[in-house]
Amino acid sequence: MNLLKFILYSLIAFFVIRFVMRLLYPPRNDRSQNSKNHRNTQSHKGSESLEKPKFTIEAEAVDYEIIEEPNRKNEK
Repeated sequence: MNLLKFILYSLIAFFVIRFVMRLLYPPRNDRSQNSKNHRNTQSHKGSESLEKPKFTIEAEAVDYEIIEEPNRKNEK
């Protein structure tokens, strides 16, 4: 009889703790988030390749300026 009470109280405690934990920390929908990400990547992969650039910039000359830092006496 004591063993049955122990098992019954253990089950009740387990379900009460589980219920409280679900109230405090609701389960995440990992499946729905993964499927959303999967759908987004599928729609982008259709005709476009990730390796191909979307646009190219062509220039005949590049303007640049060399900036020299002044020598510091404290540096060795």
